[in-house]
Amino acid sequence: MTTARHGSARDRLAQALDTTAGWIRLSLRTAIYAGTSSTVGAVTPGPHLSQWLFARWCRATVRQLGVTLDAAGLEAARDAAPCILAANHLSALDIPVLGAVLEGDYRWVAKRELFRVPFVGWHLWSAGHIPVDRRAGRKAAVSLQARVERVLAEGASVLLFPEGTRSADGALQRFKLGAFQAAVRAGVPLVPIVLDGTQAIVRKGAFTLDPSAPRTVVVRGLAPVPYDQGLARTRPDEAAKALRDATFARFVEVLDALRGAQGAALAPYPPPGNAQSSQVAAPTRAR
Repeated sequence: MTTARHGSARDRLAQALDTTAGWIRLSLRTAIYAGTSSTVGAVTPGPHLSQWLFARWCRATVRQLGVTLDAAGLEAARDAAPCILAANHLSALDIPVLGAVLEGDYRWVAKRELFRVPFVGWHLWSAGHIPVDRRAGRKAAVSLQARVERVLAEGASVLLFPEGTRSADGALQRFKLGAFQAAVRAGVPLVPIVLDGTQAIVRKGAFTLDPSAPRTVVVRGLAPVPYDQGLARTRPDEAAKALRDATFARFVEVLDALRGAQGAALAPYPPPGNAQSSQVAAPTRAR
């Protein structure tokens, strides 16, 4: 028994050291990439070099975490550009996953608080991403629409999370109207991007990873969801609501198929009986 206890203590110590090394490595990489991004962004025209650095940071982070990406259909986003990209939001891991697989010129819509974070916020500004103050109500919506249309006019797409925040349990949440109003009022396509798997690895509110969770994340780009152009010109809010409902139905259909059961998209996933603790380990060192 004593040996077992000592072995367990040694295992916990090794895991703690591995966890600490992983976080240090991730933090240093973030500081280097984001610091470089903000520096070059200040002296080079356009955000393209900052975006290239961000993509490299995302791919390195995904590799460090041992995540395999099963991505398909993303040519829809490239072919429809400039467009609105709408992705479901399951985890903090969604950002490096999407950044690792999306190509072309696109900007994120992110909460304004992130733009104040050292290194991260500097990169967001230098790469031309779009801040939104979720507490400002209608005033924020008007400002957001103007910024989105300016980015689209420059030929870049705009990525939004229509749920507005991460899902607490993996279930698809109701979509807010903003992303669909942006597409309708700008007259551009809306391309859905379905994510699944990140919620099992890093849950909302967790700073740790589940070492027993499957390390495969699925990303599916879907064909643009059509909407009535005539209705968009005469009654844009009505057209946006119809587009939102049609897009939500597409997400439900694809997530049900990926999860292997009808209704799975709107239920906690993984199901509570199959969920593993996510409070076990933090990022590990790349092997």
